[in-house]
Amino acid sequence: MTQRVIFLLAISSVILANAVGLAGCGGPPRGAESASGTAESELGRPTSSARAISTAELRRESLVTVIEGAGTIFGIREVSVVAETEGRAAGVLFELGDTILENQPLVEFGRDRERSELAEAEAQLELARIELAATESLKTRGSASEADVARRRGTVAGIEARVSDTRKRYEDRTVRSPVAGRVAQKPLELEPGAFVARGTEIARIIDTQRLRTEIGIGEREIRYVVPGATAQVQVPACSPTWRDALVTAVGAGSDRRTGSFPVRVEWDNPCLVRVRAGMSVRVRIVPQGAEEHLIAPSHAVIRRAGSNYVFVVENGHVQLREVDVDQRFADRVALSGAVAPGDLVAVSALSVLRDGDRVEIELSPSTSG
Repeated sequence: MTQRVIFLLAISSVILANAVGLAGCGGPPRGAESASGTAESELGRPTSSARAISTAELRRESLVTVIEGAGTIFGIREVSVVAETEGRAAGVLFELGDTILENQPLVEFGRDRERSELAEAEAQLELARIELAATESLKTRGSASEADVARRRGTVAGIEARVSDTRKRYEDRTVRSPVAGRVAQKPLELEPGAFVARGTEIARIIDTQRLRTEIGIGEREIRYVVPGATAQVQVPACSPTWRDALVTAVGAGSDRRTGSFPVRVEWDNPCLVRVRAGMSVRVRIVPQGAEEHLIAPSHAVIRRAGSNYVFVVENGHVQLREVDVDQRFADRVALSGAVAPGDLVAVSALSVLRDGDRVEIELSPSTSG
């Protein structure tokens, strides 16, 4: 019993000594102050370090720098060659993909009957002209009347018409290409001996020496596009190179289906073998008559309380300045207000920046475009 009392008294003495030591310390345990400071900083207490941001330089230039579109390639001339006669093909003189010259024969039909009819009509015409000349000679000597001459002239005119019609029937027995180009389509069943009806499409010929396309332009951009405007095209099937082209026509109204305005562009074909009608093409058009504005990236503008603002970098700090957004196009805006050409505006960290914050430019200033 005595030992237990002594043990309890010893423990009490230790506890009392610890309490006295703590009372005389005069402050919190080591490390408590730094932890408190960290917490205050995390709650938003200002720090002296600069915030890294990216910027863009404001420049006076056109809001619309290029008008882009995509389309399908067409040959500068495309024709469907149709049979003007009918019968069995005596010869088929071309194949799919061939390069064809203008007036080159494509299909021949038997034409012995048409040949003999043409020869007979030409002989009759020759005789009629001789008789007309003789009658005119008689008239000068008073042996024939004006009525006799008129009848002979009428006979000649009638036979000339018959010769012309007969010659056309004879020539139609050979189907020719009206243009130079390449064969884009040919009926699979078109072979020697096959029967061809009048009006049958013999071939589709495309002149691919020069190409064209038609793209749709929106109503905001169409005012900057005029015939003769400079353009560029890129045909993936040819190469990634952008090549010179020309705007040749601009629609006076919009397409009823799409609402866009049709614009035609032409260019010389640098890849005669690889590039074909129906392939895709990308188009860039240089806008004409576009006025200049003070241009910034659209994401540099923030909206607060119904007004537009930008953060302008000056002397290592940002200043919040109110601006007016006059026009928008794609990812660019035209500004006016308390800004000037050459100003650097913040384009990153906009949600956390405050007027007067210290900043440092993280990257080289980018242009407004």
